[in-house]
Amino acid sequence: MERLGPALRRPDADFIAEGIYELRFRAARVEYRILYFFAEDRVVLAHGFVKKSAAVQKREFEKAASRREIWRMA
Repeated sequence: MERLGPALRRPDADFIAEGIYELRFRAARVEYRILYFFAEDRVVLAHGFVKKSAAVQKREFEKAASRREIWRMA
């Protein structure tokens, strides 16, 4: 991520929508996702969860988007 930034793609990361990305990794047969966004010269980790369905669920995306708005207002 440090080297590629927003250009980092599958299988390690993917663009979700509206400036929110997911970092993807697996450990001991469990799939983890960390949703993040870019702010100035930083990567802000907004929300993490264990993936249980094929796509990122709307509520997980909404948590990350909400936290991004809080970040912008700070």
